Amino acid sequence: HVSPITEAAPIIAFSDITECNIGEKLKLMTKNVKKSEELLRGLAVHNFRFYTMEDYAQHKSCATQDTLCGLSKSLFVSTWHYFHNLIKATIKNAQLDPEAVVLSLDLLSSSLCSALCLEMKKEFNSLLHLLARVKMFAEKATTVEAVEVQDWFNDLQVAMENEDKVPGLEQILEIIHEMKESLQIDNVARKQITRIVRLIQDGQFLLEDPTRFFVRDGEIMRRSHRMSRNTKYIFFLFSDILLYAKPVSTSSE
Repeated sequence: HVSPITEAAPIIAFSDITECNIGEKLKLMTKNVKKSEELLRGLAVHNFRFYTMEDYAQHKSCATQDTLCGLSKSLFVSTWHYFHNLIKATIKNAQLDPEAVVLSLDLLSSSLCSALCLEMKKEFNSLLHLLARVKMFAEKATTVEAVEVQDWFNDLQVAMENEDKVPGLEQILEIIHEMKESLQIDNVARKQITRIVRLIQDGQFLLEDPTRFFVRDGEIMRRSHRMSRNTKYIFFLFSDILLYAKPVSTSSE
């Protein structure tokens, strides 16, 4: 079936619209625009066939399940280092953006589970080392070596050698879940101490210790017997320091 050829409208360029009859020019321009249904009409008669896993297995002369595993492993080998470097960079800047560490745990969880199921030992150990670094940050440990001697680290290394991968997968998901909850609590405390530090003049030094957290604040009145007047102070109690300051008035408050 061939549709009849109709006379096309003259092509109008923007440089030609210099006269006063802009309305006429716009009408001619709209005639050059075809509807999307008309543009897709020619594609509707074609029946495109996608290359399936069965086709790939037949081409490789192997079972479909083996082909799927091999193809998945090939894709993971080609892309896992991108995930690794992204997570590594996020952990490196954990003090500046702890919320990003929480988000990166989902990517780390998927990468670890994939490497475990595909029995990719080298990639799994590299990702497991990143998990230990995140756990060091979450537990505020001194070194990553102190974390890697814990039982969970050895259990996951053994899981790679086991034929049944389900216990290892469950352990990875459980560890990731616990770490996400711990880091989310730390993020709330970090936001709280940041808000308090903004109220203290030259108080940025209080943020240098990542283990420090804010407890509470309060006012206290000090009476001077010599001057017979009261002076108000504000106390800020942190986990490792007690700070008192004198309130000052600013033009913005």
